[in-house]
Amino acid sequence: MAITTVGKHVGAFLSWWGGELAALLPERLRPEADSRLIVSFDETDWLVIGQTGHDGQHQLARVDLAVTDVERLRTLLREMGAERLPVALRLGRDQALCRTLTLPLATEENLHEAIAFQLDRHTPFVVDDACFGVRVLRRDTDGQSIEVELAVAPRALVDGFAARLGALGVSPTLVCAADGHGDLVLIREDASVPRLGTGRRATPLLTVLALVLGMATVVVPLVRGALAVQAAEADATELRAEANATAELRRATEQQQRQAMFAIARKRAVPAMETVLAELTRLLPNDTWVARLQIDGGTVHVMGFSGSANALIAALEQSPLFERAMFRSPLTQDPVHGVEQFHLGVELRAQGGT
Repeated sequence: MAITTVGKHVGAFLSWWGGELAALLPERLRPEADSRLIVSFDETDWLVIGQTGHDGQHQLARVDLAVTDVERLRTLLREMGAERLPVALRLGRDQALCRTLTLPLATEENLHEAIAFQLDRHTPFVVDDACFGVRVLRRDTDGQSIEVELAVAPRALVDGFAARLGALGVSPTLVCAADGHGDLVLIREDASVPRLGTGRRATPLLTVLALVLGMATVVVPLVRGALAVQAAEADATELRAEANATAELRRATEQQQRQAMFAIARKRAVPAMETVLAELTRLLPNDTWVARLQIDGGTVHVMGFSGSANALIAALEQSPLFERAMFRSPLTQDPVHGVEQFHLGVELRAQGGT
């Protein structure tokens, strides 16, 4: 046990020393200056590890969390650079909701606050229970509008994933989601997590010293390989406790994820308000006036006046959005204006999700 403890300390020292030497180099000379680890949990509970840099993004490993112990995962993440590189938590398409919105141009100045104020209008989430990010896609100065990409995920889901990574000794510096084009949209960034080389200034003397001493880091992978064999010895009780805690955390996260996915699926199954209004405007004849419109669950209530109220049933049922249209109260004739007062209810058809 003493040898294992010493080995862990030596490995940690060599990792720290290599990071300190790399931090002394000028930004342009750091081989990992633009690198970042990308980790994600897929729907089958595999941990996917990738890396992005100046040469693009590529996958490093896929690990089955159900059969891999915690210590082996920690060792794997250390070997892939989790202690020296910024780590990004990437959410899959089934874990985050991405939508394209058109907003007034004036909202760009306080875009994040504007989205937070009306988040529950565009998504099934309230702002206190969600993590979200937004970016401008294009601006229309003539039309005084902007098109933005909104990515939002349940806060409980994001915190659950971050906690699982924390149990593996990894602190993600940011959370992002992939939109429909595969681009990443920033959802949350943790500025409190220290990054490699923050606040350092390399003098010429230190730069030369770092280049000389950097030669010594060539042997670090060989030493780490030898120490990894010793580090595999761990206390059985501690491993079981960590494994049980990770399994419990995974079960809680899966339950929260199922609840969040149910809410998203339910939201997607109902057409958006603007779609309903546009369809009613197209279908209702010119001699019809709507005095009141109400959506109660999956039922649209339309109240108003029409010169031919009986024709409204057939008109609405021609739409792919509506079904089972019927009058909810008897028609009332207005002898002064020659129109009929009506209260009509129509069901919304379930929409297939994308």
